[in-house]
Amino acid sequence: MLIGILWGLATAGIQAFCYLLARHYLTRYGSPRQLLFVSQLFLGIFSLFGVGILLPGELLKQWQLYPAWLLCSGGYLVGQFTFFAAQRKVESSRLASLYSVKMIVVAIFSAWIIGEALNPGRWLGILLAVAAVFIINYSRQSGFDCRGLGVLAVAIVGFALSDIGAKLLLDRERALGMSFVAAGMLTVSLNFLLAAVLLLPAIGKHLPPWHGFRPALPYAVCWYAGVMGTFVCMGILGATFGNVVQSSRGIIALLLGILVARLGYGHLESRATRQVWIQRSVGAGLMCGAIALFALNS
Repeated sequence: MLIGILWGLATAGIQAFCYLLARHYLTRYGSPRQLLFVSQLFLGIFSLFGVGILLPGELLKQWQLYPAWLLCSGGYLVGQFTFFAAQRKVESSRLASLYSVKMIVVAIFSAWIIGEALNPGRWLGILLAVAAVFIINYSRQSGFDCRGLGVLAVAIVGFALSDIGAKLLLDRERALGMSFVAAGMLTVSLNFLLAAVLLLPAIGKHLPPWHGFRPALPYAVCWYAGVMGTFVCMGILGATFGNVVQSSRGIIALLLGILVARLGYGHLESRATRQVWIQRSVGAGLMCGAIALFALNS
């Protein structure tokens, strides 16, 4: 369990940094559609090597692989495009905090599709984490920032379904004797490879000019590592617990946001006041309590 939590926290940090890279690209170089297509082109190339090295032939003979694979990649594409669209309207730190509400959707889907048990203590942990998200995101001046929330809701459902598909894939791969790390790498490679194939009919129409390719490469590398860590974490802890641990990305994203704002990158994040620091510290404490409560009831 401790190894899974450490994987989750490390992944949360990587993904928080990814949000800043994506916002930087969107504010300087192109549209959500362009970032989706050019990053997916890079991710598809990375994944082709991953699948070629790691895919066991006997896995392809299991029919249960294909619905789970399609659910994982299809949900990912819906979530990724709508998340980029929301990111043009909402700062990365706030978006990362609100995105953590996904754990509730994952918990419901896990109980419904996978049959993952959720006792009252685990539900309390999830609710504490959600409360932490809203405390972190609340502002006295503007209340709850509602810009882009409808688009974000679609992204949350898409990513939640992708997580369920990934967990089903991971279970199949683990049943063949693969390690958690190898299974995580294979799952992320299968996910991104199929996503690239699904986008191929339209990819040529939406690629940016050549100068828009190089800035997307750091995001693609970081995102590949972040999603791989997510799948490894879920393989060890389960879909719901893994999402609870990774909800710490909201806190990490807020700290990164404050740092880049102080460094003068105003197009990425606005500066935070001392009162906001205190408020976010309370939210961080609740988030730690949520993770601990969920762990104790697992």
